[in-house]
Amino acid sequence: MVSVRRKKKNFSRNRRKTIRHKPLTISEQMKKYPNKWIPIITGILLIIILTIQMPNLQMFSISNELLISLDLISILISTLMILTIWTGYKYWFIWFGIIRKNRKLKRLLKTVIFVLVLLVLTRHLRLDSYIGIYLDWIIFFGGIYCILGSTWLLARFIDRINLSSDLNCIIFRILGFFVFLLGISVIAIYFSVILLTSSGYISKNLIWIFGIGLMFLGVFMGYRFHRRHSVIGVWKV
Repeated sequence: MVSVRRKKKNFSRNRRKTIRHKPLTISEQMKKYPNKWIPIITGILLIIILTIQMPNLQMFSISNELLISLDLISILISTLMILTIWTGYKYWFIWFGIIRKNRKLKRLLKTVIFVLVLLVLTRHLRLDSYIGIYLDWIIFFGGIYCILGSTWLLARFIDRINLSSDLNCIIFRILGFFVFLLGISVIAIYFSVILLTSSGYISKNLIWIFGIGLMFLGVFMGYRFHRRHSVIGVWKV
């Protein structure tokens, strides 16, 4: 029994060392890839158009009709959103080693496609119509899945950051504190808006769930600061 425990401890220690020094790298092919600028350009254009249209912008529909009026600006905004998300996934996100080596990459692709379809429907379909009611529940459960999945991926990303330097640790702890405060702010803004509005959409609860996810990441960053080495890799042992 003693020898078995020692083997487990040695295995955990060696695994921790390998994970600690495993950098989060981007493929060299990605650095030479010309299409990597597409999501940046489309994202900047999207921000500019949204800023100009902010006074009379309707991001999501709230009316008794089934469809909203499709003008040129709304179609352009939806197109830029789709291009930014898809090219960001295709030309940036999957080039990280932690993503490319994941066995569930095909499931991630289906999730991205699902998010894109959901985004188009929520922008051009009334949520309080007879079809939009079901769409509201789909958005809620799909949003929970996306929030949990992205929180887990970000936690693994944070877990692989090298904190051997004291300066990196200090910066990391400050960032964790601000991420935690951001999560609290999101929840506070959500409940303050709920008091002023009377929206009956179930998908509105995704905002405070997103805030809890940010708070978790902030706490995890603080915990990671104290340990200085990988945490998730140790949990897997």
